[in-house]
Amino acid sequence: MNIYNSNGPFSKHQWQLVSLVERNQLYTFSNHIFYLQISMIVLVGIVSLIGIFYVSRKISGPISRLSKEVDNSRLVKEIPELHATGIQEIDQFSSAITALSQEVLETSTKFLNIMNMASIDIGGYEIKKGSENVYVTDNFFLLLGIDKVTLPLSYEQFEELFKEVERDYQVEIENENERIYCIKKYVGLRYVRLKMRKEADREIGIAEDITTNYLERQRIEHERDFDVLTGLYNRFSFQRHMDYLFEHSEQLKIAALVMIDLDNLKKINDAFGHDWGDNYIHQCGKCFQENVPEKTICARISGDEFYLFLYGYDSQEEIRQRLISMTSIMQHRTVLLPNGNKMNLSASIGISWYPQNSVYFDFLKKYADFAMYQVKKSTKGNLAEFDKALYEDEKLNRQMRLEFHQLIEKEQLTYHFQPILSAKNGEIIAYEALMRSQLATLKNPEMILKIAREENKLEDVERICIFKSTETFDQLRKNKLVKEDALLFINSIASVSLNDEDRTRFHHYFSHIQSQIVVEVTEEENMSEEALIRKRETEGFSGMFALDDYGSGYNTEINLLNLNPKYIKIDLTIVRDIDKDFDKQQLVSNIVEYAHQREAYIIAEGIETKEELLKVLELGVDYLQGYYLSYPQSNPQEVFDESIQTIKNYWKKR
Repeated sequence: MNIYNSNGPFSKHQWQLVSLVERNQLYTFSNHIFYLQISMIVLVGIVSLIGIFYVSRKISGPISRLSKEVDNSRLVKEIPELHATGIQEIDQFSSAITALSQEVLETSTKFLNIMNMASIDIGGYEIKKGSENVYVTDNFFLLLGIDKVTLPLSYEQFEELFKEVERDYQVEIENENERIYCIKKYVGLRYVRLKMRKEADREIGIAEDITTNYLERQRIEHERDFDVLTGLYNRFSFQRHMDYLFEHSEQLKIAALVMIDLDNLKKINDAFGHDWGDNYIHQCGKCFQENVPEKTICARISGDEFYLFLYGYDSQEEIRQRLISMTSIMQHRTVLLPNGNKMNLSASIGISWYPQNSVYFDFLKKYADFAMYQVKKSTKGNLAEFDKALYEDEKLNRQMRLEFHQLIEKEQLTYHFQPILSAKNGEIIAYEALMRSQLATLKNPEMILKIAREENKLEDVERICIFKSTETFDQLRKNKLVKEDALLFINSIASVSLNDEDRTRFHHYFSHIQSQIVVEVTEEENMSEEALIRKRETEGFSGMFALDDYGSGYNTEINLLNLNPKYIKIDLTIVRDIDKDFDKQQLVSNIVEYAHQREAYIIAEGIETKEELLKVLELGVDYLQGYYLSYPQSNPQEVFDESIQTIKNYWKKR
């Protein structure tokens, strides 16, 4: 220890003090302080515990009482009346709980009132994992036809009641979690839909009375699938059944599709009105429904058309006999008409066979329809089976008619030209324009004219032929492919003529060659005097007519007199083998004499052999035409040398 300052005489000396005293005396004071501190700590701890206990009792008591009030309210299912605890935060929380409970109650009450006002009958249940009882609304089992149920229910009791519902009432399973029960306990039927949803710890189910909606749906589905007038399937329902059966064709075996068309319906509608016509349809539908055999699908397709589909038979004959029996019954049924008369039911029926005619429904339908219309066109009230050969003929005819209209619309005709030779020297004096068609099936000119006559299109054919043939020939003249001064024989239909507009247009375009045109009228067409006059009066007309196919038509002499032709063409049927037939020779000799007396000329057409050529030369014809001389072509060729030489040799010998 330092005693002196740094400037004292003993500043560099250090001193140590040493004292001796007894141990007890040395630590007496510190020990006293230590024991005092321990005592204070113990005392403070005891006081704190007492304070904590008092405070906790003071706080937890009201909270415990509040908890008991909440539990009691849950048991009695009422909104709790919670007393104040004196703790501000707890009292605010309990007030919020009470207010929320009141709002939930009011909301649920409003919802129930709305449901009651809306006449919605709904019940439900909840199965909760670990719970002894199943929560079930009061009306849940009442909806399902069980009206004496004591709640609450244990899980076992709930399962037993549910099995009773499943056992007693018809179930329609919509899917895994939804089914519809048909409850027959009450007056009429009740339909109840049960929807279920499973979650991790519970299962919830809702039962709803859907009677009104279900019956409405059934009504709509019935109207969708059934004909209102007859109660039979309609077209769309019949198609669905056909789709299913043909997808499961093992059920069909031998089957028949029957197309039925009612006879006399139009007559009844026109005479007595559509209400009586509807009654006739209804009676026919009733007859079908009552007399068709099992495994028959019967449908009304449209106004007076019905389909039957009979399937699952071992032979056609079995089906055939059943249909004959049904037809016989139908023919003996009658309907009473407003005038007091009775009319027998009658229908034309066509049948197509599965699998003989086809294994496809669409083809069977087409074939049955065809067979039925064959009956309609021949003898109504009968039954006919599909005829493949007849169908192919009709199909070809329909195709030709389609092509005919295409031909008219697009003027799809071309022309070949066959030379007409002088019998004196074999020189070409004219060409006949011969119609050609490039269509797939309609190629024959005679068929074109036949269809034109049936379709009332002869005037269109006449116009196309005259314009096309003249236009083509004029182009050949310009290209030096035919003799410039040669005549042009154009086939014209005897019963029609160009209208005024077409005649004017023809003269405008072809006046420069009209003097070379010979109008060739066929004997096969009935001649119209009015059409003949219009042909004569066409502006620029050369005045030259040719009577084609002489000897093949009707009223030959009358046509000859009316037309007064400059050229008479002997039909190829007379020229054929004329060298061997004296009668033909006499006929030609007579017409040659007749023509020459009237300054007309005879053309022998259809010459195909040397012998025929020599004979017509001998008989005195003026002009020659035929395959032995030259073929018709789009670009006419020279006459065959052999035929020219034959003509020259004949005249040399004379």
